[in-house]
Amino acid sequence: MKVEDVDYCINMICEGLSYEVCRKYLDPLFNGIRNDEEISKRFATITNSHQKFIESLKNNEDLWQLFDEGCMNWQSSLVVMAYSQYEEVRQRAARSNKLIALALMHDPEPSVRAACVSASSKIADILMHDKHHFVRAVCAVKSESYGLKLMNDPSDFVREWCANWEACARQYVDDKSENVRWRSLYQNKNLAELYIKDPSSEIRLLCFSIDKSYASILKDDNDWKVRKTILIELPEMAKYFLNDENENIRDLAISRLKADNF
Repeated sequence: MKVEDVDYCINMICEGLSYEVCRKYLDPLFNGIRNDEEISKRFATITNSHQKFIESLKNNEDLWQLFDEGCMNWQSSLVVMAYSQYEEVRQRAARSNKLIALALMHDPEPSVRAACVSASSKIADILMHDKHHFVRAVCAVKSESYGLKLMNDPSDFVREWCANWEACARQYVDDKSENVRWRSLYQNKNLAELYIKDPSSEIRLLCFSIDKSYASILKDDNDWKVRKTILIELPEMAKYFLNDENENIRDLAISRLKADNF
C-alpha cells in the first residue's frame, strides 16, 4: 500500500461492493493506516469531508476499525480527525487526547462537547454550565461532586443523571419529575423506604419489587394494579384480598385459593 493508493481504496469501499470485494480494499488500507503514519494522515484528511465515506461509516461498523485501531495510534492523524465533518469522528479524537478535547470543547455539536468532558475535569468545570442538557448530564455522572453541583438543574434529564448518586437521590424524594424519582430509586435500591409512599404507583411497585416485605404497607394501596401485583407475586395473601373492592382482584384471589386446595 502506497500513499497514492489511499484515494482509490476509499472510493472502491464506498461503491457498495460485495463483502469479498470490499475486504480486498479494506484489509490493505487498514494495514497501511496501522503501519504507516503518512498513509494514516492521508486517509484521515480525505475522509474528513468525503460524504460517501461518511455515509458508509454510518452504516458499516467494520469501517470504524480504520480509526479505532489505525488512525488513533498516530498523534498527527488524531489532529486531522479533530476537523472531520462527521461528529462521531471528532468525538473519538476528543476522547483520545486531552489537548484535542480542549480544542473541541466549544464544538457546535453537543455530543462532541460531551466527549470532551471525559478527557478532563477542567473541561467539565467549564461545560457543567453548557446550554445543552445532554452535556450537563454527562458532567453530572463524571463524579458525585459534579452531580451535587447540578442536582437542582432545571432540566429533568440532567437531574435524572444526577440521581445516579445516592447523595442526590436522597434529596429527590419530592422532586416534581416522576422520571427523576423513579431513576433515583432504581439506581439506589437501598432507598426504597424513602420512596414507598411516592404518589406514583409505578414507583411504589418498584419498591415492592425491591423488597417483597413492603406488601404489608401496600396491600391496601389505592391503585388496584399495585394490589393485584402483590396478589400475583404473593399468592399466599389470597385470603386477604377476598373482600377487595375490585372484582378482578377478588376473582383472582378465589382462583388462587382454589388452586391451593386442589
